[in-house]
Amino acid sequence: MSARLPPIRGIEHQIDLVPGSALPNRPAYRCNPNEAKELQRQVNELLEKGYVRESMSPCSVPALLVPKKDGSMRMCVDSRAINKITVKYRYPIPRLDDMLDELNGSKVFSKIDLKSGYHQIRMKEGDEWKTQGVEVDEGKVKAIREWPTPTTASELNRRHAKWVEYLEIFPYVIKYKNENANVVADALSRRYALILLMNAKLPGFELIKSKYMEDPYFASIHLVCNKGAVDGYYLHDGYLYKLGKLCIPSGSVRKLLVREAHAGGLAGHFGEKKTLEMVNEHFYWP
Repeated sequence: MSARLPPIRGIEHQIDLVPGSALPNRPAYRCNPNEAKELQRQVNELLEKGYVRESMSPCSVPALLVPKKDGSMRMCVDSRAINKITVKYRYPIPRLDDMLDELNGSKVFSKIDLKSGYHQIRMKEGDEWKTQGVEVDEGKVKAIREWPTPTTASELNRRHAKWVEYLEIFPYVIKYKNENANVVADALSRRYALILLMNAKLPGFELIKSKYMEDPYFASIHLVCNKGAVDGYYLHDGYLYKLGKLCIPSGSVRKLLVREAHAGGLAGHFGEKKTLEMVNEHFYWP
């Protein structure tokens, strides 16, 4: 790979923008410290070869790393925003017969080095600012580099401390599942896990089984479901479900669930809309 730009041959890459278009200014993607170092390394390599230079462009588009088959990382620039305001030029495709005729008698052929194909055609002078914009947000990188390593729950923020405290009540073992073995849990396992979680969080939660027959809304539905599912309702292990959501009879349990979703356990402190969404994801009552 040559360590310099190709010469100006009279055929340069030109980018014409739609007149009056707003220039994009996209934020950088989040990346971990290793990715940030690799991005910086690749940018430095391009700078040293003279393929890119420090940008003063009014446009800003993010870059990201994509793994290659050999384990290395390829830097890709997300130019979709600038592509949207680029004038699209269309040319007729040459006829194959005509192209073959032009090659008649030729003895010497050349090919593009695909490994450095992007750097074999120069940008038209004056259009450089419309490309690259490849840079790492140093403010975010600094925050990642200086992020303190937590050792105890007391050093975490309030929400993270609640997560750690909550997870510690489960005797779990983390095991890696490879490819096809790592499948999404089915409805039965999710339902079983939900009941275990609620029994752990709310002692006596199993008592809601006996409350269905006293509930003015669920009593008749519960009675019918003893004979079979109806209108999306069904019984499983004594619990009443509607379309996979656990039905909660009237009483203090509803208040506890709303309070838990709003400001306790794993939820942190959310507003009304988010709280209702979290409750509605797993539970149902009219």
